[in-house]
Amino acid sequence: MGAAQTTALVSFPCCSGLPVKVAATPMLHIPTASTLRGSEPLSAYHTSVIVGQAEFCFCGAGIITCWPLASHEQFPKEAKIDELGDTSMHALYMTQTLSKYFESGTYDLIWKNCNSFSDCALYMLLGKRLDNKYKRLEKIARSGQKTFNLMSVLRMTGMNYKENPEAKKFKVEEVIQRIN
Repeated sequence: MGAAQTTALVSFPCCSGLPVKVAATPMLHIPTASTLRGSEPLSAYHTSVIVGQAEFCFCGAGIITCWPLASHEQFPKEAKIDELGDTSMHALYMTQTLSKYFESGTYDLIWKNCNSFSDCALYMLLGKRLDNKYKRLEKIARSGQKTFNLMSVLRMTGMNYKENPEAKKFKVEEVIQRIN
């Protein structure tokens, strides 16, 4: 008789409505005429997702889990927290699924950052997307980088940015399609 083959399956118990929140802390504000135009100011944000009593965010080390708002403590401004709904998805399932897209060493300030992760995590947990106001500055930076190598120009002013080749081809929309 042949040896029996078994496959280990990881079981994720269904959660009963854990609250999902997005936390956003302004890191940098660029003065614009936004108040005159009635639009959002041009700011760079650090975002993370809070599920129950755990915070999830993406950084150079990959996806990290910590106590709520721990990743925001390094910034002088206070985090804004928005409750977006309840999820029945286990957060461990979310992190395991997204970890193949958000690996250690693949972080990039404009191509693949905490906001990219928060956008994907929120979509996975709630079917909702991260508000565009949190991604506005990096969208402009990506466009400027493609068009006229913006970050090289900014380096001359003292900004220390080095593009991560591991993140250059990353596309949030492709991840959203794959996890859908």
